Amino acid sequence: MAKTTFLNNHSDLIFGYEVDTTVASAEAILTPGDPEADPPVPPEQIGTKVYPASIGTIAFSMLLEIGGVGQVVVTDVDSDGGGDFFTYSELAIPGTGASIRTPWNPSGTLLFTRENNSVSLTYFIPVEHDLFFRTQKTNDSGSIQVKLDGMSIGSFDLNNPASVLTSVVLQEDVASGIHTVEVTADISPPDVFVYFDGFAMLEHNVATGGEFLYRGPQGEMDDSSNNFTGQWTNGPDFASTTDTTASVFFYPQLDTDGKVRFRTQKTADSGIIALYVNGQFKQNIDLYADPAVTPFEITLLDNEAPANDPTGLYEIELRHTGSKNAASAGFFFYFRSAVVVFSRTDTQALQLAADYLKQVAAIRGDGAILDARDSDIVNFDANALYACMGLLAAYQSLSIQAYLDAVKNFLNWFVGQQVSDPGNSFNDGAWNIGYQVNLSPPPTYIPALGPFAQQGISEIKWVDAVQCLPAFVLWWYWSLSGDTATKDALLPKFRKAVDGFIANNHDPQTGFYFSSWQNKTSPTIFLYHDAIRRYNSGGTLLEQHNDSQEGFFTYVGSWSSYAPQGAVNNDEHFTLVSQDTVEFSLALNSGDAVRWVTQTAWDVGIADILVSTDGSNFSPAGTVDGYTTTLLLQQEFLIYTAPSTATYWFRIRHSGTINEAGNIAPGWQRLASRFTAGQTDVALGLTGLWLLTRSVKYAHLAARIIRRFPEKFWSPTEGRWSISLDGPAPGTANNFWYPLNHGYTAFGQKQSRLFQPASRLSEGLQALEPFQDSEGGFQPPGYIEAEHIFSAFYALGENQLATKTNQAAFDLAKEHIKAGQYLLDMGGVQAGGVVFSKRFQFLYTNISGFACMALAGTTNPFTEQLRFSVPRVAKPAA
Repeated sequence: MAKTTFLNNHSDLIFGYEVDTTVASAEAILTPGDPEADPPVPPEQIGTKVYPASIGTIAFSMLLEIGGVGQVVVTDVDSDGGGDFFTYSELAIPGTGASIRTPWNPSGTLLFTRENNSVSLTYFIPVEHDLFFRTQKTNDSGSIQVKLDGMSIGSFDLNNPASVLTSVVLQEDVASGIHTVEVTADISPPDVFVYFDGFAMLEHNVATGGEFLYRGPQGEMDDSSNNFTGQWTNGPDFASTTDTTASVFFYPQLDTDGKVRFRTQKTADSGIIALYVNGQFKQNIDLYADPAVTPFEITLLDNEAPANDPTGLYEIELRHTGSKNAASAGFFFYFRSAVVVFSRTDTQALQLAADYLKQVAAIRGDGAILDARDSDIVNFDANALYACMGLLAAYQSLSIQAYLDAVKNFLNWFVGQQVSDPGNSFNDGAWNIGYQVNLSPPPTYIPALGPFAQQGISEIKWVDAVQCLPAFVLWWYWSLSGDTATKDALLPKFRKAVDGFIANNHDPQTGFYFSSWQNKTSPTIFLYHDAIRRYNSGGTLLEQHNDSQEGFFTYVGSWSSYAPQGAVNNDEHFTLVSQDTVEFSLALNSGDAVRWVTQTAWDVGIADILVSTDGSNFSPAGTVDGYTTTLLLQQEFLIYTAPSTATYWFRIRHSGTINEAGNIAPGWQRLASRFTAGQTDVALGLTGLWLLTRSVKYAHLAARIIRRFPEKFWSPTEGRWSISLDGPAPGTANNFWYPLNHGYTAFGQKQSRLFQPASRLSEGLQALEPFQDSEGGFQPPGYIEAEHIFSAFYALGENQLATKTNQAAFDLAKEHIKAGQYLLDMGGVQAGGVVFSKRFQFLYTNISGFACMALAGTTNPFTEQLRFSVPRVAKPAA
């Protein structure tokens, strides 16, 4: 159901406690004893008295968790000369300063509270969505009070006669963007508990253009852009149901002259469905046909006559009516896809994308260009700089002054973020990898880390694209605008940025540049999960379960998926968070061996293996050390041999530790990777700086990159560009598929006659073509779906060639870019940013930036070849 889930052990959750205080002092409660008895009876401890820093709502019979003591039940609350106190029957006496809290306790995979505790989450979803609270309703469950972005959205009763795991709708149609949801338990007698399983967001993914299948990129209906309710079957070509309560929802945008259709099959046993548009019944549709017709396409919306449906965003529901044609033998409803037909010229699409960038650039009002319309991050890994390149390309084509103004304003803002630390060559002139709007200014912006925050990294600077592209963008802006005042004002700072990058990142042995510097505060410790294999005692493989089988595996914690080429089915899950687990069960015969398939590398930690025979009580069964000096896929480890025939439950847990060889000393580390795209960023910056200053040093350095690049970064065995050269010189090629290199290399280096052989540029683009689908998207190995920016990379590269490598593929790639345009009214301006993919609809500005360059037919703006001497002026005759 296109659902994003945050389970109850997700690292971003913040748990609150009705009581959250500390121990001011504590003492034993003693009997008086009898010193006169024979023999004397000494005092005996019968409980503990605690004076808390704040008594708050501590009450009789309340369950508390006290640091160093554990959980206790309050037996009395009172006050005396020492202040307010409470007592409990346990004899352990806590130390001063020990924490006192009303606990969240585990119950299987659930958490529960007996008091009015809270849980909150700040999250980002790029589209409208419905927000759910996942819980267990019981006959002794209380209620919850819910706030969204600080505003109450109501009370929800969780009491139910029978225990049931369910998702409670907290709010429908929540807008895209960053939100904070806070749920507070509201428990009054006779109710006892509130259970918490997680938060879930049902996304209203916009069907922007093209076909949106019933299955998502993981092959599951729940991962589809369409939202299914009721009981459905995931068939080989269609989703199908006979559930008379079933529906499918999707959210298409209808553009001028556009149409919205759905694909089904009509059969002799199909029923009748109803079409609802924006919640209103429109018509019934009879799906009976004999003989069957498959596939069959039905138009639901049409902007053209005679329907004349208005343009805009729609909610479409196709609902089973529970009825059928009298001649039909059944009630089947088959659904294959939603289809959005659009008509848009390159120029129209270009302006829509550029207007998206222009309007995002206006959001902050100070020149900063956010990384998306609903983001609080600026220029992470050069996002805004690529957006500026798109705006300049659009200006060249459309001559709209506002595009130039947005670039100028960003460059002026960006120079203000640069570090000024004269005399410190490691700081002076640096920028961070990105910036974030500070919720508690000053300052207005603070350094951002994004996903690197989980990797034991506190800061990243001297990043290739971030340091070098400003010089290129400034030169391009100046060459179009003639704005010498801005050029002269910014050039010294941008030159300092490049000079500092050269000093800190240049690899003199190769002539290339290392990517960045990272301040490590603790080791980066990954754990990868690829598959589980079961063998019999004779070594025969009996079954294999790939990591994508989320019905077989339960991922507990902050796991992510990615698609490394060479893994089982070219996909894996990974986590960076200590104590995260992947869990599963197997019915084993005596002697069966369970083997874990994983990825090992220099930054992979130690996994704990835990086994249970009842699914509740787990015992350690060993560890797996994932450290190796090189990255190795499909490494298989024996984790258990069954002593007897039974069902066994397994947990593979991130231990939070790593082999001693993987422990990197804290401090600043230079990332030992020379990225392919990064070399092009640097070459563009150096060439732009040469044209701005005429200093031949920059021409020499740019030429050194371009001359050596074709030989060093081309993989002859793969017939394509590598993603990077890693490690000590000359560097080991990393041949992971990275489409950016195949178009961006052509854009950045084709203009130089030093790039030889020039045929490598067309060969790189041709390497992408076998992975183009019927809609123009590219999905090379290692990616779960076609990303719209991949089509922009390809088209941008093709723009550089006098003759296209494949005209049909080029035209189709541009259509795929347009198909990803999400049409928005932004401040009264019709805009059309390009989404990340059909399933993941992030409107990052770099995507629209590359889309603008692709759609505008942009070629590299340099018209002058690199020269390595300063022209001499003839001396006048004496």
